[in-house]
Amino acid sequence: MAIDLANYEQKAREAVQAFWGHREQARQKQINTSKADQGERAGVTAGKNMDGFLALVMDADRYNILCRKLMQEHLYTAASLIVSPRSAVETGEYSEMSDITGLKIFASALAGHVAAEAARS
Repeated sequence: MAIDLANYEQKAREAVQAFWGHREQARQKQINTSKADQGERAGVTAGKNMDGFLALVMDADRYNILCRKLMQEHLYTAASLIVSPRSAVETGEYSEMSDITGLKIFASALAGHVAAEAARS
């Protein structure tokens, strides 16, 4: 049975756009209601900015090392880390830190797990 990765690159671009777009919407909402948080906090306190992702990691290089080690120790079968500039709200642009923690390998591993579970049912 062929595994369809379901256009993961386009979906990742859309998630990046949603992430940055929700941050900006939250910031603008706080400005409009005169309840703005200090600094970058305004863009993250509304809770919607993470709809496209499970976690935001500020120190990408250290997290990339952690992901690789978790996989090397067989604690995780796959992990992915993508980074994007704030300007990605328009383009959905993102970068991968390394091949082993790239989105394609992660999506492939996830699809493999899903296929294996489906075969057991």
